[in-house]
Amino acid sequence: MSTSSGGNRDQRRGRVYPSPFFDVAQTYMPPTVKELFRWCKYFFYKDPMIGAVVTKIAEYPITNFIYNADAAHIRDGWRDILEGEKLNLKSFLIEIGLDYFTYGNAFVSMNWPFTRWIQCPHCKEKYKLADAGFKFKFQSYKIMFDCANCGSHSAGDIIDVPLKDKDGINFVRWDPNNIDIQYNPITGKSKYRYKIPNKVRRAIVEGQRDFLVDVPQIFIEALKQRRDIMLSEQNLFHFKRPTLAEMDMGWGKPLIIHSMGRMFYLYVLRRAQEAIALQRILPLEFIFPQGNQSQDPYQHVNLRSWAGSVQTELDKWRKDPNYISVVPVPLGFERLGGDGRALLLGPEIEVTNKEITGGMGVPVEFVFGGLSWSGSSVSLRTLENHFLMYRNLLLRFVNWVKNRIRIYLSLPDCEIGFTEFKMADDIQRKQLVIQLNAANKISDHTMLTELGFDYDEEFKAIKQETEARNQISAMMMKAQTEAQGEAQVIQAKYAARAEEASLKARQASPVIQENDQQQMDMQAQAQGQGQDPQLAAGQPGPGGAPGQANPENMAVDQELAGSSPAGTMGQETPGAEGPEGMPSSGKGKVLSLNARDIAMKWVNRILKLEESQKQQVLQDLQNELPHMYRLVVQILSQTPPGQTAGQGQAQNKPLPEHRAPTRGTSPV
Repeated sequence: MSTSSGGNRDQRRGRVYPSPFFDVAQTYMPPTVKELFRWCKYFFYKDPMIGAVVTKIAEYPITNFIYNADAAHIRDGWRDILEGEKLNLKSFLIEIGLDYFTYGNAFVSMNWPFTRWIQCPHCKEKYKLADAGFKFKFQSYKIMFDCANCGSHSAGDIIDVPLKDKDGINFVRWDPNNIDIQYNPITGKSKYRYKIPNKVRRAIVEGQRDFLVDVPQIFIEALKQRRDIMLSEQNLFHFKRPTLAEMDMGWGKPLIIHSMGRMFYLYVLRRAQEAIALQRILPLEFIFPQGNQSQDPYQHVNLRSWAGSVQTELDKWRKDPNYISVVPVPLGFERLGGDGRALLLGPEIEVTNKEITGGMGVPVEFVFGGLSWSGSSVSLRTLENHFLMYRNLLLRFVNWVKNRIRIYLSLPDCEIGFTEFKMADDIQRKQLVIQLNAANKISDHTMLTELGFDYDEEFKAIKQETEARNQISAMMMKAQTEAQGEAQVIQAKYAARAEEASLKARQASPVIQENDQQQMDMQAQAQGQGQDPQLAAGQPGPGGAPGQANPENMAVDQELAGSSPAGTMGQETPGAEGPEGMPSSGKGKVLSLNARDIAMKWVNRILKLEESQKQQVLQDLQNELPHMYRLVVQILSQTPPGQTAGQGQAQNKPLPEHRAPTRGTSPV
């Protein structure tokens, strides 16, 4: 190694190093910014790792928009403009990120809609250039046409009429290779000039209708005068990555610039690995006759015949893997190559990839994944500050777009922002937000926005779901009410039938009929003697002395009244009879007699019956008139044999406690 011209020379290759601190890649570094952009574009499309890093960085920090305005229709209107199919601002921000991180610069302008008219210079008649029936010819940067009004053939005057149409607004991204920046290091201001590319130049010169209808008039004038276009600072937004204080301070530096030297080394390793894979992966195998001490095959064997027989044996083995070959001469075997796997440069390439991603400011897990990417947010935290600064730059652009649209369309103002940037797996923060909302420390709007939901959309959805649930609940309640009404109607029908059946059963019972006849006789006897029926019920007599109301008598009276065919005491039922044979009065009201007197008549009648008949009568009496049955049993127990009921007994003696006899036994 010898020195020449103050540098180091590699005598084998004849390459000169400017400095011992430089490497081979340094000699190929692009000398200008425009040449640097060409290399950045090449690496973005060629290298999968560079493309993945740039794409992920451009997409990851973009979140949903937040619209803050007093009225809901204002928020919906701005959402429709910025996130509609025409502008689609969220997707456009990702495209800006691709330019920003690949070139280090992104130039964006807004294109406003207009309608282009051509005016005849003679009769001043105007024609719409976009009409399919309008024929013209672009010649010498002028539009020549035949006027249908005056018939003259001349060059028309171009008149552009602006349109207040939100659907016609769109964005324009300028290619940095066609931009020239005049930067003033004294004032720090920049002026931007745009050089029309050859493709657009040819389309305009050839007079293509699509270009002539939409291209601004200033482009035609610039081509006519062979000059570049000075871009307006009011309609241009320049995204510029931070850079050092140098001559090219007007330009931002690409993200790839710090790793370009390692990219050169990586491509050297890949070329070497490609050569190893082509030459050393597949082995070359040789078969030859093996000699020994007793025989030299090269002197005693016809090698041509031997080679043919060996080839025949190999063909038989390929057809039948179980074929066993027999040869008279031992075979030798050698393999050339096949050791490419041991020579591959996988570890070196992996280390170089880490160096490249580190030079671009991202961890290697950001591209290749891993535990720190899928299981925790440690690796992504290293990008947080960078993403936050980039989001602030995007937010400035969004508000710049919003203000220009607001002025152009005369719309009300609306504050626009991003939902908070956070890690996708930040579960603890999400739980904290939900707990604060449950404690009424933050609003539902803040909680939904923090969790990535749109408050207005969720409110509309909840309102619609609530109305649907109320309709379903009303339908269910209406159906249940109708079912209950039908059930009550059916129940009333069957209750009426049951009452009718019970009445028929009472009328068919001989015991009940005899009791009714006795009651009628007793009532007739009471009326014949002039006795006031109210005395039997324990009410005041004619002398003013109140009678004693016996609870047992009142219970029996209620029982007799409830079992009457009329259904209720005191109802006017002419000709009806009570259950104990008490005929109704002339006024249709059932008279009430002393219950003990009626019970004595039952006892006297029972004493005259046979033993079997006594049990049947008592059983029927117990089922139909339980209170009367108790009085009858008590009187029977106090009546001596051979006497009738009431002889030698006190009429108002208290009734002792007793138990009803079991079925099949007689108390007599």
